[in-house]
Amino acid sequence: MWIREMDWQTNRLSTRLTFSAARTEELFTLLADIDAVNTAVRLTGKLAPQIIIRLTQSVIITSTGASNRIEGNRLSDDEVEALYRNLHIRKFRTRDEQEVAGYAEVMETVVQSWADLRVTENHIKQLHRDLLRYSAKDERHRGEYKRVENKVEMINEAGESIGTLFDTTPAYLTPKEMQELVEWTRDALASRRYHPLLIVGNFIVEFLQIHPFQDGRSKTDRKRTAHLNRPPELAGWCLPVAGRRPIRFARQPL
Repeated sequence: MWIREMDWQTNRLSTRLTFSAARTEELFTLLADIDAVNTAVRLTGKLAPQIIIRLTQSVIITSTGASNRIEGNRLSDDEVEALYRNLHIRKFRTRDEQEVAGYAEVMETVVQSWADLRVTENHIKQLHRDLLRYSAKDERHRGEYKRVENKVEMINEAGESIGTLFDTTPAYLTPKEMQELVEWTRDALASRRYHPLLIVGNFIVEFLQIHPFQDGRSKTDRKRTAHLNRPPELAGWCLPVAGRRPIRFARQPL
């Protein structure tokens, strides 16, 4: 079977990773520092299971609260924590609670099942569907690419749009550009042509530009990039604990 070979020099997704000499030196100094810490943790770091559980819960709660508040959600971290501890009830009175519940559940999925996640369009759509599973308002389009145009807008404290940040990929081009992004990411990881964190950062930028889903709320995109699309090839970017599956905490900006 013939396999297409990626043209790394001219591919539009690769050109973003072409830096000046000074910028390249700066980036690789930072990446070397991150690699050194990561290696030290993997070789010597052993945390007690109860500490891992507390850290994991803290990450889920604070990330869920902060990401949703950016979009105008009014729940505090204390309210998010109370909701998270009672997800099994599955009765959510408000839109804010519906959004937080879906986000927290998907966070938990990523923490527990990161090794089973692959960078595929089907997985991305599935995670989007799960993210909005409790939102009746989003039932029509969850798990499906957008069919009409959307924009990334600035929202004030009252939840009102105060301007457009940028236009996104047109709906008719979204399937094509998502296919290209997924293929580029998988090829880049497999070939090890770039440092994994550069690949993830590039994925995030392109994914946000495409904005492939109709819910124009960018928390969905943050979720499916930094968290949901970290593949098994990046298994080193996690906190290994003896006797347990690794727990990932990598949500820091590049």
